[in-house]
Formats: sequence, C-alpha cells, structure tokens
Amino acid sequence: MLGHAFGNFVARSIATNHPETVAAVILAAAAGRTASAEINSAPMRAGDLTLPDAERLAALRLAFFAPGHDASIWLTGWHPDTLTMQVASVDGVDINRYWAAGTAPIFEIIAALDPFHQKTNGVTCAPSSAPGSPRRSSRTPATQCSPNSPPRSPPR
Repeated sequence: MLGHAFGNFVARSIATNHPETVAAVILAAAAGRTASAEINSAPMRAGDLTLPDAERLAALRLAFFAPGHDASIWLTGWHPDTLTMQVASVDGVDINRYWAAGTAPIFEIIAALDPFHQKTNGVTCAPSSAPGSPRRSSRTPATQCSPNSPPRSPPR
C-alpha cells in the first residue's frame, strides 16, 4: 500500500483496519509526528484562497519547496473543498491508532530537506511505527528515533 502526502493516512488506516490485504506500507512525503504546528498548518495556509498570495507563498516555501525553487507555480490548482474534506477526515480521529499501520512493515521515503521530519544533529528522526515493527527510511543515513531517544540505525 503506497500513501503519498495526505494519502499516508489512508494507507495507515487501510493497513490497520484490513491487515489481511496489506503486506507492507510505503510512505512518500508523509506527515511526521515531530513537525511544529507552523509546519503542520502550512498546507492549509497554502490552500486557503482567502489569504494574500504573499502569505500562501510563504507557506508553500516552508512546507513544499527547497530553497531556490519557485513556489509560485503552486498558487493555482488548489481545490478548497478537497482540502476541507481531507482536514475533516482526520479531525477528531485517534491518529495514534492508525500511525503504526497495524502490523504491516513501513518503508518511508523522506526527502533530504523534508520539513515535516525533525532532525537531530543532522540526522532525521522517524519515530518507530510500533514496538517491534520494522521501519525503514530511504534517507542516508537511515535512522529511527523518538523525541525521548537518540537517533539509531533501523533494523536491516
């Protein structure tokens, strides 16, 4: 099951609710648990067509674009009804129940400059899915840590 961006919640919930149908979960550009509120809310600000373009551009640069890339190309093409639906679909849901993706192993693709994943001493922290669940990160060096533990290499 592949979950890209917001689709990571869909992949996690299917793996949790229907484990017999999911051999593994691949997450690409997925939300992280260690992102600040400013970063987590940036997609909503970027897609809020009532905000000034300058504020939306700042949110786009913060959440989606590496330095030196033109974020203005994403000012159009937003669908506010879809964004509202996505936010509502996880509002009030116990994310902790789905975060582990059931018992499926997780392979997470994390971009080098992904703002949704905290870095500690230059190493990305990807909190483990569940105790004993395999988790891999494609970033080099691949790491696994939690806010209360130092980074460590994932199982190979």
